[in-house]
Amino acid sequence: MLYETLMETPFGVLRLKADDEALTYAGFVSTAGMSEADRITNIERDGRLAAPLALALDWYGRYFDGQAPDPSEVPIRPEGSSFRREVWEIVRQIPYGQVLSYGEIARIIAARRGIPRMAAQAVGGAMKANRIFILIPCHRVIGADGSMVGYGSLPDSLELKRALLRHEGILWT
Repeated sequence: MLYETLMETPFGVLRLKADDEALTYAGFVSTAGMSEADRITNIERDGRLAAPLALALDWYGRYFDGQAPDPSEVPIRPEGSSFRREVWEIVRQIPYGQVLSYGEIARIIAARRGIPRMAAQAVGGAMKANRIFILIPCHRVIGADGSMVGYGSLPDSLELKRALLRHEGILWT
């Protein structure tokens, strides 16, 4: 069975989707033009909530309250190629309050595979395909020069990235 709910956060509305085994999607959504019926969560509609969705709601709640919950508490199942899943697993290991560059992730993958180099742009492509925001913390991946590059497709997505990094104490401006 598939489950879906919306969660109000300090940074906007987060849509969460799960099945009976894992969280499959977590992304910020624009509520402009969304009907009131669409804003009602599945919890309120039918009283049922899959265990992974309940875990995710609790985890995100603690995250937005300023805690640093362990991402491994929530079972996830991101859909993507083996390369993308490899990138996402590395990104999922970036600790709260820290960042890595696309190039650093590319070097980790190259070392694991025993190849001389991996393109940082390939890592960027995997980040663009991430559909489980914050639990796969692509906001913690920055340009080699510390620049804020790439983050989602919503308007002002780079400002959202900056806001999440400020929330974690990485940025102060």
